[in-house]
Amino acid sequence: MSDCSCADPAIVHVRVELHGLSPAEIVGTKPCTDRGACTFTCDRKTGVTPLDIPAGNYAIEIVPLDVAGKDMRSASVRVPPAIVRDVVFGQVTGLGALQIVVPCASGCSSGGSSTCAH
Repeated sequence: MSDCSCADPAIVHVRVELHGLSPAEIVGTKPCTDRGACTFTCDRKTGVTPLDIPAGNYAIEIVPLDVAGKDMRSASVRVPPAIVRDVVFGQVTGLGALQIVVPCASGCSSGGSSTCAH
């Protein structure tokens, strides 16, 4: 399933979060905090963050958000664990395809499944 309207609860946005790991000058930094460019509508299915993230090693994760902008990660709304990547000046840092698993709204499940994957 890749239709955000079938998620229960509804996923409205997906935010990319970065947590600086190394070198020392970026440890603990979160360059996507409060940056709209790191949040995408759920139905967009792709995203590119700002190009001015300092070089370094980061733990990168995706966070599903509800209509109020609250983090929806829970036992029933599952995302993959953080992915560690090096951000290198002038190079693309890709995450590949990531899946959010969430219960389906009634009437949306296919093939008898009670979960929808996005």
